[in-house]
Amino acid sequence: MTKADKQKLSEQPNFSRKKLEGLIEVIKKNDTLYEVMTLIMDLNIRRPMIKYVANNLKGELVGAEIGTFEGENAKNMLKHLSIKHLYLIDPYISYSEFSHKSGENIPKAYNLAQKRVKRFNEKISFLRKKSEEAIDDISKDLDFVYIDGNHAYEYAKKDIEMYYPKVKKGGVIGGHDVWNQDVYRAVKEFSEKKNLKPIIKYPDFWFVKP
Repeated sequence: MTKADKQKLSEQPNFSRKKLEGLIEVIKKNDTLYEVMTLIMDLNIRRPMIKYVANNLKGELVGAEIGTFEGENAKNMLKHLSIKHLYLIDPYISYSEFSHKSGENIPKAYNLAQKRVKRFNEKISFLRKKSEEAIDDISKDLDFVYIDGNHAYEYAKKDIEMYYPKVKKGGVIGGHDVWNQDVYRAVKEFSEKKNLKPIIKYPDFWFVKP
């Protein structure tokens, strides 16, 4: 990564991220606005990485999603990608390090996710485990990994670092909510450590493995 690339990564995306982060924090304080925002962001157009995978990876794909929750994005991937198999990783439990407004819906989320992807059952495996526990259940040479789990810095960093080796050359690893300061920090540090240039198209980020 050149000095100019590092400068661009550290300044411009950070400026945009801060504006987005501030706006979303304001919206979260209003329950009605938060529900509207969630509905809008659940539209298929909110996942630029999935569009990239659809346009650039060929053949039947094997992938994994970390943080399936209610299954909206899982259904989106199964509908719009040529999926051979998709691992859906989510413990579906509340734990002390997890903090999210939607956490109160966790008991219902698994049932809803199952219903949403029911017609794709032969192509999916639900792994009701934390990502660090599920990794041994997943074969190497994944075509893509989409990360949307715990957004706290140490968890976002760990998910990227753990699952990067699982992705084959030419594959894609990335995720959601790069506007979040912890996620952005994890992406920035990983890109510098591996000398990779992330693609950032809000609200997603991703790396193409060389």
